[in-house]
Amino acid sequence: MSDAPHYRTEEEIEDVVRRFETCSYTPAEFVGKLVAELREGQGGLVPLVNSVVERCSDKNLIYESYSRERIASAEAKAKWIEPDVKSQY
Repeated sequence: MSDAPHYRTEEEIEDVVRRFETCSYTPAEFVGKLVAELREGQGGLVPLVNSVVERCSDKNLIYESYSRERIASAEAKAKWIEPDVKSQY
């Protein structure tokens, strides 16, 4: 596993969220670092990708956070809406 530091404060976490929301991360700054850390822990790119595919390949995954009614609503089709089944955090 990577020896990258964990978050130490709520402010650090809020900064990450804010940067996601404003799309201010560059791939090299975030995605490249994340992939490098994950590759290190998984033993290479192939196991990493297989792990992600395995975790995310269930077509019903969205229903862990959204009811069928909510995801089919006009509001959900027009913009992002909060989950109504359970929170991701």
